[in-house]
Amino acid sequence: GSGKTFTMMGTESNPGVNRRAIRELFDLCAASEESEFSLKVSMMEVYNEKIFDILAPRTGESLDIQG
Repeated sequence: GSGKTFTMMGTESNPGVNRRAIRELFDLCAASEESEFSLKVSMMEVYNEKIFDILAPRTGESLDIQG
């Protein structure tokens, strides 16, 4: 592989893009004393020209693209 999973997820000692972005969002929310936040997350994977929701239970079926 070309290291895509490592780049996105990383390790505990060297977090990847996903983990750093989520940590930054939580830090920004925690730093705000005047606002309250509600976060919703979705994570999609494009594999062999098909789109999968990787936070949903695996069904083996790709998502439809709506336009």
